[in-house]
Amino acid sequence: MISVYPKYISAKYWAATVCDDYSDFPLPILHDETKWAAWAESLIGIEPFASRGVPSPYKDARKKSGELAFKNWEEWAKKAYMVMFGESNQFYTN
Repeated sequence: MISVYPKYISAKYWAATVCDDYSDFPLPILHDETKWAAWAESLIGIEPFASRGVPSPYKDARKKSGELAFKNWEEWAKKAYMVMFGESNQFYTN
């Protein structure tokens, strides 16, 4: 589960918390906040993000670049948070 909701926080700090939350996985580090979409695209190719369906930040996910599907990193991160949060809590809601 991603422990920090992506609001009132920088992209770099939020990405670091995701890496910390999933330290058992080989996640990339976001060094440059302007490249958040490339970081997000590489993140979604790694388990557990891949199997849970965290969306690509790009409109055409096959291209892995180009026009963004989200207006900024925070909008994408909120979606990623909800996908991962929902998956981690599915056992508690049944």
